[in-house]
Amino acid sequence: MEEKAKILVVEDEAIIARDLQWRLQRMGYDAPFAVATGKDALDKTMEYKPDLILMDIMLRGQIDGIETTERIHASRDVPVIYLTAYADDEILERAKVTEPFGYLIKPIEDRELHSAIEITLYKHRLEKKLREEISERKRSEARLIKAEQEWEDTFNTITDMITIHDKDFNIIMANKAAQKILGLPEAGEAKCFRFYHGVGAPPDGCPSCKCLKTEKPAAFETFEPHLNMFVEIRAIPRFDADNRLAGLIHVVRDITDRKMIEEAITRAKTELETLFNNATEFIILTDKDFRITRCNKSFAEFVRKPEQDIIGSKCTDYIPFDPKRPERENVTAKIEINTESGRWLYISFCPLMDEKGEFLHAIIIATDITDLKNIQQRLQTSESELKTRVEELENFYEMAVGRELRIKELKSQITKLNKKLKNKEDAVIKESKEA
Repeated sequence: MEEKAKILVVEDEAIIARDLQWRLQRMGYDAPFAVATGKDALDKTMEYKPDLILMDIMLRGQIDGIETTERIHASRDVPVIYLTAYADDEILERAKVTEPFGYLIKPIEDRELHSAIEITLYKHRLEKKLREEISERKRSEARLIKAEQEWEDTFNTITDMITIHDKDFNIIMANKAAQKILGLPEAGEAKCFRFYHGVGAPPDGCPSCKCLKTEKPAAFETFEPHLNMFVEIRAIPRFDADNRLAGLIHVVRDITDRKMIEEAITRAKTELETLFNNATEFIILTDKDFRITRCNKSFAEFVRKPEQDIIGSKCTDYIPFDPKRPERENVTAKIEINTESGRWLYISFCPLMDEKGEFLHAIIIATDITDLKNIQQRLQTSESELKTRVEELENFYEMAVGRELRIKELKSQITKLNKKLKNKEDAVIKESKEA
């Protein structure tokens, strides 16, 4: 498994630095650190040993980005790409001395950032390999042959198509990926436009072909019908020992899968937007001052106003509850409220925080539970009526049972009394007979 390229971000604007880290990680690079000063950059370079450094030219502190780069290059061979918000000629002249691999003007697009990094890493590896080859040649021809073979192996194991052209559009060298995908002949003339575009002459408007006139690099994405794939093309002019244009290097990557993923993401965003607007719940997005920044169609219909008239209003203008600024992350409040119109709402208040734990904005989701509340009220009324009826039955039962017990006791007393009377009668009769 190929090891991720390690990239150190040197940027004194925290938000920009964090954004660069996240974007680099999303592109598949290893970018766990971002520092804000030249001193920290020097320390982290020695500790982390990055493969590439993105360096802000205008650093705050005792040393700026240019001086920091000079100190780094004094001890380590690591390529640097400068980041700058503006291209000042005097600053650029100073920066040239440090031999950067490129300049990126803020704000930086993903494609521009990715292209610059890939080209820089490739050029640095290539230059490093060439330096090693020259050094090896001075020592021994045998070691030079071995180094050349290693370079060729590296060149041929790269999955991107790499072709090297002369000034007449002839492909003079190609790696195995390019040979296989383009179907290049083993011998004979191989015009690049024939194999890349399937045409017999350089096509008008091709940025790669223009590099042979402008002598400036180009990077772009396009769909090549001849290859039936989306490709990302980086065209790099190459020069001879006398700094005369000798041709160009073509680095072409198949991005068909990535394009399909991007289309899937676009569809997912569309579906999410549809879900947001068609949800029966009322959904509100607020800023840190609880002013509404967006709402869905259901909420707009609930308050009977168009969305544009709602944006910018306080959420409490429409929902009678008092939102509190959260003191910690992921504190979701859930409450029930009764509106002036008599409608009951179940409110979920979810705050969103930044990486420092500071409150940024909130999501409020409200569900109309009026029908549920009415059902609950009817159930409570029914429960009260049932309880009263049960109590009445219990009282009646106690009264009926008590009466029955009293009748039984009376009958028992009558029986006893009759028995006593009978005994007295018998005694009187006996006495009469004896007399």
